[in-house]
Amino acid sequence: MKIGVFGLGYIGFSTAVWFSNAGVKVIGTDIDQKKVDMINSRQLPMDDIKPVLPETVWSETPIVATTNWWELVKDTSIDAFFISVPTERDGKPWWVALKDVVGKIVLGGLDPLIIIESTMAVGTVDKIVRKHLNNIVVSPRRDWFTQADKNLKTLPRIVGGTTEENTEKAIKILSVVCETLIPCTYREAELVKAYENAYRHLTCVLAQQMALAYPNMNIREVLEMGGTKWNVESLYPNAFGTSGYCVPLAPKYVLEGAEKPEELTLIKEAMKTDDDIVKIFSGLVTHKVGCLGLSYMGNIKVHVLSSVIRLLKIFDAESIRINDPLYSEDEINEITGCKTFKFPKELDEFDVILLLSAHNEYKEIDESVLTHKTRNCKFVFDNTGLWKNVRFECPYYLTGSSGWLKFNDRNSK
Repeated sequence: MKIGVFGLGYIGFSTAVWFSNAGVKVIGTDIDQKKVDMINSRQLPMDDIKPVLPETVWSETPIVATTNWWELVKDTSIDAFFISVPTERDGKPWWVALKDVVGKIVLGGLDPLIIIESTMAVGTVDKIVRKHLNNIVVSPRRDWFTQADKNLKTLPRIVGGTTEENTEKAIKILSVVCETLIPCTYREAELVKAYENAYRHLTCVLAQQMALAYPNMNIREVLEMGGTKWNVESLYPNAFGTSGYCVPLAPKYVLEGAEKPEELTLIKEAMKTDDDIVKIFSGLVTHKVGCLGLSYMGNIKVHVLSSVIRLLKIFDAESIRINDPLYSEDEINEITGCKTFKFPKELDEFDVILLLSAHNEYKEIDESVLTHKTRNCKFVFDNTGLWKNVRFECPYYLTGSSGWLKFNDRNSK
């Protein structure tokens, strides 16, 4: 068996590794020459992906990576193409990369089996893919890239083809790696991933609203205790809005494909709350603010709709400075327009410190150094819970803890 993979990011690269480990020949293409070179020299193109890869990343069946997509579309020995390109940009559904890949496959003159792993909105296949290609399957990924047991092999996977024959062909290929496959139609498969994450988005926003509605109760503990019930998940409120690729974007995919979007009132209200919550920090614009973390979560280099990105809706880029050990100064400046600072050396240069990402570097800081460097701050605000046991000399606020909104009262005086 041989597969071709379009896009060698988190999804495409992990697909390539798992199939390569199963003895399948893999050729992948990406526009990033550095990433291609790293894969061909058996280096991980992103370190934080390792938890969801097989224990032995590089198998005896090598992955061949190239920036020349023509090598894939003219290869008649390939059994299936996997499309694993981004379908998001600037926090919105974005189909340019998908259209580009479809156009390239069409230029190859073949009509191969296409397995789309990217997140979709209902109707995307009909609008973009099916006009030009026939053998299409939608099979979105569900991996959680920080947990080793949530990977391509172990998680149940939805498989929906434009015909039953296409579904059966895809199941035959995917079963080489995936333990559980659930057949359906392609339109159902388009909606499943968006629904799953829209559902999670509603619960995340409920956690935010609970923290706002009960500011003098420890809502973090309430939510954690609620999560001890067998069918309830433990959640923590995010004072900067839901972050990342999937969850905050899912409602937009659901709305885009809906026949009657006006019926989705809960989703619309949740999106509004999620967008507006960051405004509680608007009073800080007159202060010197240091932000710890550009990533949307700890120890993973992804900044899509991260807390900092959301803050920049109300802050001028010159009003805050950012530290993130996963990003270089140039990367932070290019992404945000903000200047950087050194951690912990320059913490004492700020009025306010916002802890936004639970990186190991922030967790492992010596407490005496941390408290000394922040002793003259107006306050430290922790959105992660990483520093909840630190004995600060300045005021400390933790999202969702008792009195957590008093930072806003203090600032408004």
